[in-house]
Order: sequence, then structure tokens, then C-alpha cells
Amino acid sequence: MAQKVTTRLIDDLTGETIEDGGKNVEFSFDGNHYEIDLSDDNAEKLREAFSDYIATAARTTAEVPREVPRRIGVRRRTTAYDGGGQPRTTRHRTARQTSSMSAATTGNS
Repeated sequence: MAQKVTTRLIDDLTGETIEDGGKNVEFSFDGNHYEIDLSDDNAEKLREAFSDYIATAARTTAEVPREVPRRIGVRRRTTAYDGGGQPRTTRHRTARQTSSMSAATTGNS
């Protein structure tokens, strides 16, 4: 069985199907990033609305800080130095590992 899949671009502002052209316009404002599908005419209207502000604004490169999720219970390795200036690797233990080690050495499990 044959199928025909049709994808239509819809102007997000008017809800109308864009027959020819159209653009996905991206912009940022007040620290938020937006994108919108617009016909060529509406994309031009948006550019005109922003043009005076863009002409006087300073252009920056946006660096979005990514927060690295903290993993609980993961051991980290760091390099420490002994009294002779030689590096030695130490392990940082989590609270759970430390308490289980204490229980094992005292005989309380």
C-alpha cells in the first residue's frame, strides 16, 4: 500500500498554512530563547519591529551555563602530596561508605 505524507508549515501568528517560503525565526529576549514559524511577510514585520532596538544594542554571544547534576555516592580522586613532595592518590568517601567502614571495623553491622 502506498502512502503520501504531507508536511505543512503553519504560521504560528495567524494559524494559516504557509504555501511558499516561510521561516523558523529564533530570537532571545529577557534571557529566554524563542522560536516561531512565520510567513515571509510576518518574519519581515518582526524584523522591522526589532530593528530600532537591534540597531542600538550591543551584540553579545550567549553562553548558557549548564548545570552539571551532582551525583550522590560517587567517589572522587584527587592528588595529594606526601611529605617528600611525591604525589599520592587519595579517595574521598561518601558518608555511607564511611559509616559502613566504621561498622565493619568495630564489628557492628
